[in-house]
Amino acid sequence: MSWPVVLLSLPFAFYLLALIVWYLFRGILIKQTGILDLPLLREAIPSNSRIGGTVVICGGSVGGLLAARICHDFFDRIIIIEPEAWLSTSAARNEEAWAQREKRTRVMQYKSLHGTLGFCFLGLCAMFDNFEAECAKSKIHVGPMDLKFTFSGQKALAPWKSYGGTLPKTCWASRQGLETLIRRLVLGSGNFPRIELRIGMVTGVVPDSKDRTRLSHVVMRGDEGMEELAADLIVDCTGVSRSGLKWLERAGYGYGGKYNKTRLPLDQLRISFNHKLQSCTMLFDLTAEELAALPVPGGLPAGGNTFVYQDSLPGEIPKLLYGMKVDGGQLVLGAGECGTMLQLKDMADFKAFAADIKLETPLPQYIFDLCDQLQDKMNRCSVTRFRVFPATSVRYHLGTDLPTNFIAIGDSCMTLNPRYGQGCTKALVSAVALHTLLRKEKAQAIERPAGGRLSNNFASRFFKAQYQKSDVYWCALRTFLHVDYGSPVTIPIEGESLSEGTFMRKYAYNLQAVSLKDEHAAHALFDSAMSLGTSIDILHPSLILKVLLQATTGYYYTAKRK
Repeated sequence: MSWPVVLLSLPFAFYLLALIVWYLFRGILIKQTGILDLPLLREAIPSNSRIGGTVVICGGSVGGLLAARICHDFFDRIIIIEPEAWLSTSAARNEEAWAQREKRTRVMQYKSLHGTLGFCFLGLCAMFDNFEAECAKSKIHVGPMDLKFTFSGQKALAPWKSYGGTLPKTCWASRQGLETLIRRLVLGSGNFPRIELRIGMVTGVVPDSKDRTRLSHVVMRGDEGMEELAADLIVDCTGVSRSGLKWLERAGYGYGGKYNKTRLPLDQLRISFNHKLQSCTMLFDLTAEELAALPVPGGLPAGGNTFVYQDSLPGEIPKLLYGMKVDGGQLVLGAGECGTMLQLKDMADFKAFAADIKLETPLPQYIFDLCDQLQDKMNRCSVTRFRVFPATSVRYHLGTDLPTNFIAIGDSCMTLNPRYGQGCTKALVSAVALHTLLRKEKAQAIERPAGGRLSNNFASRFFKAQYQKSDVYWCALRTFLHVDYGSPVTIPIEGESLSEGTFMRKYAYNLQAVSLKDEHAAHALFDSAMSLGTSIDILHPSLILKVLLQATTGYYYTAKRK
């Protein structure tokens, strides 16, 4: 073979090798996502095969409800302890969630921006029979996930073609609507009779007097005073308060021995950075006639995104503008910005914010017309403004001397920038990890401590599995997208700088530009946004070549601003 032929064949050989390596890595990563575990949620566990015992779940929001549903398959009794008394009433399980008059004092986003990602919807369908029919009862639309993503004001491709002419489905619900639906299915359907709700506040945990590696009781303060509840498994679902850390420290856990990078004391498990995100949501409750009369081209969808716009250039302070039709007659309009507090009071302020967002392609006129028309309906609008908590990760998988029957899921372990709607998905990922581990506990003859129902390393195995499934959210959003470390106002994790991830943010920017015209790029970004793929999907060898082409020539998109 001549040298010219060899030289010409080398690029093809390298590409083929890269493709093989990509497929091998993807095969490993897909097992860590939880996608392959979803079908197992549908399999019934015979009553004579349960682990048995009692589970106490501390917190009755989405994470706690999903954990209770999982534990119902394996334990004899599941107790949810929830401090908000009205959540025990029928109003908290109403099919018309928007009619609730009570407020969720511990869930700041209850009437704010919310999204149900594809993975979350698939998991809910696997957990609850006839989930789509139950959505219909709550007037929650189930339909294709047409996200209407934009890049610099231009609409990106949606992967209709590569998905065979349709898109994966989701339920277009408000946070209020989805949480109320899940609560009704868990506590009000009669399908899970071993789950009970207790109103009270968990104040601590009690070590087992015979085996300190386990906890024996939860201490609860209720209407009748202090009470201790025996527990074989304790699940911290207290959300951003992360009360479990306080309980463990007061009980004497989390310290001892030599520390290193993989073995940390309790007070070093939590890390955080502040993206300084401010959010304002305007939620209108309108009649069908009023919704139909709004100046939206083609009319409002039965449910789903109406528009999503965001600043496009890296290095700028990120802004977000969105509109979404959710359950009932509710239309949600929202704005987000990092830095100073948003002071939007009405649609005139919203219109001014929209006019200030920087895009290559200007916002369509109908958005401003929509603002004008809705200004007259502010008497039927609830306005929610809040400063989003800093993003936080509690690295329980690196913990020292932790009890084997204590775990934490959802926001108790990790909170993210809510801009991408991953909160409920993250809780479901944790629930899937718990289900998979409990199946192994039931199926295998594992050494158990005296008097215990769970293996000696149950908690450490759970935290490791949860970390493998959820750390991608923490790493990707923090460094990969320009809304966190790409924002100049973000305060990074101690010891890190905003320069981390610069290369990957440039890659992401160019990949979004490619997605304006390329179906493969659009599909990879869609699956990434919906948690339906792996972290390596956007690094397919062909996409890397297209990104290089875009970065060097502007083949797919050329920005006017520099």
